[in-house]
Amino acid sequence: MGRAIDHFFRYSPKTSMAIHPDQRYLEGLLSNDNQVIGEIYRLFAPGVRYQILQNSGSEEDAADIFQESLIDIYNQARYKGLQLTCPFQPFLLLVCKRKWLNELKKRGARPVTKSSDDLSDYGEDVFAAAERVGMEEEKARVFFQQFEKLIQLR
Repeated sequence: MGRAIDHFFRYSPKTSMAIHPDQRYLEGLLSNDNQVIGEIYRLFAPGVRYQILQNSGSEEDAADIFQESLIDIYNQARYKGLQLTCPFQPFLLLVCKRKWLNELKKRGARPVTKSSDDLSDYGEDVFAAAERVGMEEEKARVFFQQFEKLIQLR
């Protein structure tokens, strides 16, 4: 990898995949860094809140799901060596979504067909989905960046 982008990626010795720069959020959780944790809440809690409110939840439900999801992610990072190969936001949103679906299933409010939605162990499907979302966001960003260049050439 070229020197210009070496500082953006690290490699996981387990998977030889590039570690995403958002790994800093996991490191902030692990080190109990108040600044990073505050940034996580400021940047990502509103999206989780919106999703839960739109899907039969309350403000309290959203706060609980967000907090529980961060604890699950912390535990995965601390005890299982979780390393991000995708952006943090889509990963967190997927974790929250699965946790909320489980909660709805417990309440009997909505049938959930997957019985393997337990978040005690993240499967490749969560990582793959989060990585796909991140890649789509990057493609859209590049597309709009190039589109802006075309408009400026006119």
